[in-house]
Amino acid sequence: MLITLYLVFFKIGFVAFGGGWSAVGIMKQEILAHHFLTHSEFYQMISALELVPGPVALKIATFTGYRVAGFKGALGNSLAFILPATIIFGLAYTVGKRIKLDQKKLMDSLKLMTAVFATITLYLMVKDVYTNIYILLIGVGSFFIFTKTKVFPIFVIFGAGILGLLIL
Repeated sequence: MLITLYLVFFKIGFVAFGGGWSAVGIMKQEILAHHFLTHSEFYQMISALELVPGPVALKIATFTGYRVAGFKGALGNSLAFILPATIIFGLAYTVGKRIKLDQKKLMDSLKLMTAVFATITLYLMVKDVYTNIYILLIGVGSFFIFTKTKVFPIFVIFGAGILGLLIL
């Protein structure tokens, strides 16, 4: 089970482009497919990990490893998840020194890939969670308040939480 855990997160590390949230959808599918966590545990983990600073994808890898195999799982899973990026950046640096790449085109390509992965993650997260129209309305309303007003975000978060408690 430990080797499977490490290999799954090593694989995710190779395809997790664009930062943590763009990888969460892939991580969710792999975690659930291998029965490392249940649906409920996965969403509870996401909620709890948002309270802790740091990159969300690494926190997911660490927490999942810990839940499956304790400290060895947490440490090994974290390393398995980080190792592919280390390899990729090492190779990119070595190749980049030998050939000239257009930095702007490269960055534009990475931004596009990040946007695609983030959109897929948003869809995968929303389709499971937002089965209740009231939750969806609270989420959309909170988004518009965040983006269209100057209301301090903590008030929007607390307001949405209280409204959710009252409605549900």
